[in-house]
Amino acid sequence: MAIRYEPTSLATRELDSVSVGQYTTKRAFNAQLAILDERGIPRPYLAETLPQLNSESWHVFPDGRMETTYHLRSGIAWHDGEPFSAENFAFAWRVYSAPELGQAASSPLNRM
Repeated sequence: MAIRYEPTSLATRELDSVSVGQYTTKRAFNAQLAILDERGIPRPYLAETLPQLNSESWHVFPDGRMETTYHLRSGIAWHDGEPFSAENFAFAWRVYSAPELGQAASSPLNRM
């Protein structure tokens, strides 16, 4: 892979603002619950399936709140072979939702 600039980070979601053009570089180093296929349709990647409305995986409550549940595919591991877990996502959410790091007010974090 070759690019014409020095990326400021390889994180999918930076703690500082970033240009859209850097997304392709980050995709090579990051995995997400879902990815967009060649037609722009979301497909599960780390998740077994994507939440479906009016199912156990996606509830909309009368007051407008919503709850979605993702189940990770089995056998997911870090580059060093360590198992990947839901706690890894929970840790990332705690980091990115911390107001002092500058992303807490951005969507979708501000809605969680």
